[in-house]
Amino acid sequence: MIKKQIYLKIFFSIADSNTATGPVFIAPVGNQTAAIGREVVFSCCVRNIGKYKVGWLRASDQTILSVHTRTVTHNARISVSYEPSGCSGSSAVPGVTGSSQAMEEVVNGTWRLHIRQLKESDRDCYMCQINTSPMISELGCLDILGKNYLHST
Repeated sequence: MIKKQIYLKIFFSIADSNTATGPVFIAPVGNQTAAIGREVVFSCCVRNIGKYKVGWLRASDQTILSVHTRTVTHNARISVSYEPSGCSGSSAVPGVTGSSQAMEEVVNGTWRLHIRQLKESDRDCYMCQINTSPMISELGCLDILGKNYLHST
């Protein structure tokens, strides 16, 4: 009986410490360089998303591009995709096996911002933002290779 109590106490303290910390970014969004007319995909990998939502914004003017899996911009070249448990690494509570409600709250996922048919005007930084309080975000910047690059290759 004592062993079972110790096990449960350890399990719940590990689960509570993981879910109580809130969402965290697993990896940086990163910067990209691409030629006009091509496509880029920025990835935002999050652990412990819980009740929060991920959004993509254009950093220079704070234009909201997406919220969770919904694209909210009217720019048809921009879309968002979501892959549950798409992050590298385990989504389970470390050191604990089996299933429980607490373990289901520790979720990894990848939100991807797709920008097709790149234009010079797409050169900017893009922010993956989580609606925690205070808000947390990761930034990735896009550099565009112009027409001179296309003619030289």
